[in-house]
Amino acid sequence: MTPIIAGRFEDKGKAEYAAEALRQRGFAAEEVTVFYSNPRGQHATSRVGGERDMVRGAYLGSLASAQGGSGHSDSAATETGEWPETPDDAVPMPRRVGFIVAARATEYARRVVAANVLQSVGAKDVERADGTWKMGKWTDFDPLQSPKLVDLPPSGRGPTQR
Repeated sequence: MTPIIAGRFEDKGKAEYAAEALRQRGFAAEEVTVFYSNPRGQHATSRVGGERDMVRGAYLGSLASAQGGSGHSDSAATETGEWPETPDDAVPMPRRVGFIVAARATEYARRVVAANVLQSVGAKDVERADGTWKMGKWTDFDPLQSPKLVDLPPSGRGPTQR
């Protein structure tokens, strides 16, 4: 697995600016990628990812089974497409919608640089991931996986994983 640092942007122009800022800090073009993470329920329309409803359905089915039900739920959640209220660890929360700027950073010092650059240009949800990086792209990005956010201390000592 390849260490990856990524950040989310709401605006494509800002995401492309962030990618350029990473390149200016020494990241090669094939070490930086920009892509869009679709809204909930639309992940099956993208190249990578899965359908959020399958996860919700599996969760609701297991919840109903655990409560002695038939595995089918008549809750409003399934009709409205909204998530049921659950503990934070029961169902992972998806990444927020936006443009993702990801940088392949195998050395710790490069991860620190990438995280600091992304934060400095306004990235939201700066995260550390381990993934497959092929031909300049994060090929196994999973929009259903909760991001592992990094703390970026103001002292410049470098990020730590939360």
